[in-house]
Amino acid sequence: MKYLLSRKKLTLSIGLAFLMISAVATYAAIFPVILGTGTNADAPLVSGPATVTFRQLTTTPGDVGAWHYHPGYVHNVVTSGAIKIEDGCGEAPTYSAGQAFETSEGRVHRAINEEQSTQLNTTSSSENKASR
Repeated sequence: MKYLLSRKKLTLSIGLAFLMISAVATYAAIFPVILGTGTNADAPLVSGPATVTFRQLTTTPGDVGAWHYHPGYVHNVVTSGAIKIEDGCGEAPTYSAGQAFETSEGRVHRAINEEQSTQLNTTSSSENKASR
């Protein structure tokens, strides 16, 4: 009896560990890879110094990002696939490979990938208040 109980606990523990690892791997798959970061001493968009970050984001079919906003402007280029950008006001345009779009400062939105693997390249700039 004791052996059977230990075996059930081991099986349950392995199953839970597998689920947790799978959840973390799936969640991490929608995070962007930072390709580079730099400082623009005189960025016209923010009328002063700004930090500029270049990212690559790959999403898989069915990915729905969390609602979020950016502290600065984000310029996006869809390099493959298509992505829907839903905002908090009910708009949800879809952008396909070769199209570009901007996400303005403070705009609440989320990305939705309804069909195929999609890749975005993004450049974001935010005011560098520490340099002022």
